[in-house]
Amino acid sequence: MHSRFRISGSRAVAYAAAAILCLVCAGGYAPPARSCSCAGTPRPACPADKGDSAVFLATAVSVRPDKRFTKPGGPNLGNWAEARIERRFWGVPLWVGDSITLYSGYPCDWLMTEGEQYLIVVHRDSIIKGDPPFLHTTSCERTRSVRHAKADLRILLAENPQQGRRVVGQVLPTSLSGYGLKYDKPIGGAVVTLRGHRTTVRAMTDADGVYDIQGLPVGIYTATVQLPKGFRAKPLEVDPSNGACADGTMAAIPSGGVKGVVRDLVGNPVSTYVYIVPLAPGPPEIEEWKNVRSDENGQFHLLNIPAGEYWIGVNLNQAPSRLTPFARTFYPGVNDISSAARIQVGRETVQLSTPFQLDPLPLRPIEVIVKHTSGALVAKSSVFLRTPEGTYANRIVDLVSTDDHGFARLHAPELRVYVVRASRAPLCSEEVIVDPARTSPLILVLSTQCNPYED
Repeated sequence: MHSRFRISGSRAVAYAAAAILCLVCAGGYAPPARSCSCAGTPRPACPADKGDSAVFLATAVSVRPDKRFTKPGGPNLGNWAEARIERRFWGVPLWVGDSITLYSGYPCDWLMTEGEQYLIVVHRDSIIKGDPPFLHTTSCERTRSVRHAKADLRILLAENPQQGRRVVGQVLPTSLSGYGLKYDKPIGGAVVTLRGHRTTVRAMTDADGVYDIQGLPVGIYTATVQLPKGFRAKPLEVDPSNGACADGTMAAIPSGGVKGVVRDLVGNPVSTYVYIVPLAPGPPEIEEWKNVRSDENGQFHLLNIPAGEYWIGVNLNQAPSRLTPFARTFYPGVNDISSAARIQVGRETVQLSTPFQLDPLPLRPIEVIVKHTSGALVAKSSVFLRTPEGTYANRIVDLVSTDDHGFARLHAPELRVYVVRASRAPLCSEEVIVDPARTSPLILVLSTQCNPYED
């Protein structure tokens, strides 16, 4: 898939679209469900094409986790950074002082790190007044650590910047990540080739992984790069029009992978999410996980895995559910991580020699009848079964709707305490703690604020 970067004209429309898209995605500046799409890769920060952007350097002085999306004792999915503005390039409102609060987190960005310096490139209207001002940074814009913004800084800090017919880029290997945009150390010494209709130009990346090609004839070019073994990169289309800068940043994708098959103890294929986790001295962190769902034949193929040692597992950070009724299990089929097989991934795909065996947990039914305080049975009510602890997304065990008689049957894969919640509307809900060993139906009575007959 080729990506095209057109660089003539104002950036206002592009930045506004990116800002609006990410604000909708973020649900009012709060981390949303796991989805965030952007309208293409944002263009680099060019002095000749400022538009409505705000560009500045900031250092994260202190960082605190977003407790709403952090499992106790588990990984952090979002954080707040109190940052100090080090340098303003343009577009920062006059009412913004030297301090600003930055929010970052999944799925739209990586987590900010204390002491790290960042190049902030955003639509200036996304900076919210406050004491200090507030900004939700996302990869829908072009905010990134200075280590990975060398191409932009090459343009921003140039004493005599040459605009137009110029391609500046950085070659960055992507890290193993299921959340947001993450890069490892840039690749220096890589040969980049730009091929146009009548022109072919080559350049070598420096120690920061940056290449800078100027004086190009007008036209569309295809950029390719020669990478070390174990990496690959897709060709990239760039269009160095007059008056701005074209971004030629390319992601070096690891070529390693893992293939295998998941079966239960009887030998039947299992369709479930399979995770790969880098070996670590402590508990693996969720932002370093990558997963794929095995198909109806139980087969899975994890792609783009960097060279290294890994564990393979299922339900590593989630409660067993009706769709995935398995305890936390590691390949080849053990619950203790110390007994898990270590998978060595190199430049090619590793084929697991034996099936990944899972032992399904028995599903125990929990019957629920939902009534209104008037005694009327409530149809079409959502009924949730969840564990009391964990982040919201990781504790949903089952979700069904009541039938025309207000009846629903949930399934609990573990003999433990659960929370059952029935909801007909935001102001019409009730929840109770239940033991799945009970045999009589559970009756939930919704409040008087709910109309049981309202669709």
